[in-house]
Amino acid sequence: MDNVVFDVEFKSQVLGLTSKMKVLYPQGVDRNKNHKPPRILYLLHGLSDVHTAWSRYTSVDRYAEDRNLMVVMPSTFRGFYTDTDYGTKYWSFISEELPAICKQLFYFSDKREDTFAFGLSMGGYGALKLGLRQPERFAAVASFSGAPMGNIMAQARLSERGDSDELLNEFRALFGSTIKPNDDIFQLVDKNASEAVRSKFYIACGKADNLHVLNVMLKDKMLQKGFDIAWHEHPTASHTWDYWDACLQKALDWIDTISE
Repeated sequence: MDNVVFDVEFKSQVLGLTSKMKVLYPQGVDRNKNHKPPRILYLLHGLSDVHTAWSRYTSVDRYAEDRNLMVVMPSTFRGFYTDTDYGTKYWSFISEELPAICKQLFYFSDKREDTFAFGLSMGGYGALKLGLRQPERFAAVASFSGAPMGNIMAQARLSERGDSDELLNEFRALFGSTIKPNDDIFQLVDKNASEAVRSKFYIACGKADNLHVLNVMLKDKMLQKGFDIAWHEHPTASHTWDYWDACLQKALDWIDTISE
């Protein structure tokens, strides 16, 4: 089944600005004919991208065909899917307002077993946080070369990479001088470990990626805490769209498998 492509502009009350999203929707689905509602995938972009990145650099439209899957690709700027220390509420937007707006505009299933989130780099952090903070809503999430922010780990990564003071200052503006427990992926793993309902996780990272060490640490911690994880480690991949395109295909197959 082909997809209809929607480019949507809407006023975000939470962000206080006009926001955008690109939506892929299975063509021919009609609620008036009692067709089965599509599942929904929130596909999150990275730090330097916008809502069009996934459709520009991957074949997501083609990969989503024949899956009865609605794909929502929102724009969240450089907000790290966080209610920032300077006041802009990107977490509230992605976790509450965006799903409500999608429900107003589209016909889809919002059942837990039909709801997923994927992301790359910064978007991987966002997807992980959705799965850890809202396991009652998300059956599964996937992080590709994710940036699993945590107080000690994030600063160590910046030092190892030699990133600029400018980027470190940006993170401090986003998170404050200390990352709060609900924004720290490693603390969220500890908190979520005792929950009766937990999302399934797909974590992928290449060994040539500067974020690899953090992803290994996250994988080890989650396995120790008993999480259901599909871990994929590429021997040579780095922080590239070629790798994320391949990850997207595999993760879509994965959610089809766990949904059976």
